[in-house]
Amino acid sequence: MATKTRAEQFGRKLKAARDKRGLTQEELGKLAGFSVSHIYRLENGGREPRLSTIADLAHALKLDPTELIKGIR
Repeated sequence: MATKTRAEQFGRKLKAARDKRGLTQEELGKLAGFSVSHIYRLENGGREPRLSTIADLAHALKLDPTELIKGIR
């Protein structure tokens, strides 16, 4: 099996965190100030996030930003 890219690894962590909070992509987008399509691309590994994006998403999810990147290689 191919190794997941960092963007794909981040996307899985983001989706798991969103699901744990019971939020839709639209709800997370509104809380974090991003479009649904941006959240979709992040979760599907189509976009590698900037540091500011990670911070905004973590704030919206009520997490420390390190929780979204812990373990990504």
